[in-house]
Amino acid sequence: MKTTLLFLLISVIGFSQTNFKTKNQQLYWQKVYDYNDITILDAHLKSNSFTSNLDITNNINSVISNPGKLKEEKLPTYAHRNFFAYIKIDLRENKYRVTISEITFTGIGIEWVEGVSEDSNTLLDVHALEKNEIKKDKATTITLNNLDKFFNKTFILTDRSVW
Repeated sequence: MKTTLLFLLISVIGFSQTNFKTKNQQLYWQKVYDYNDITILDAHLKSNSFTSNLDITNNINSVISNPGKLKEEKLPTYAHRNFFAYIKIDLRENKYRVTISEITFTGIGIEWVEGVSEDSNTLLDVHALEKNEIKKDKATTITLNNLDKFFNKTFILTDRSVW
């Protein structure tokens, strides 16, 4: 009985819920947050290097992010690289919905022959999806949990955002 309970606890912790979803064989992250003042929200987003291309007071609500980086050491090899993504912000009634898609980890250029090279960027979907479902393996779970933390930390307004 104790073994069964321990296994269930580990399973729940290991495959914790994130804000990732799938649609049409594409992975995306989505979450709704509250805000009181659009100028504070805009300043918060501009102060973060990942989201500084957004300018919601001037209706620039959809952009390709600047590079981001996960700091966890136990990530799979592809997730140790910088990544960028498509960010979309929807505003309504003191709430903003963040949708992040096309999460792409940068790679090192591969030179096939002298003067001919290829960029080895990797779309997260390739590693995290199988038959339009999010994989439940350890590498995917660790990567998605770390991205979820990164995005939450990036988009949540804190008291310090006002300063």
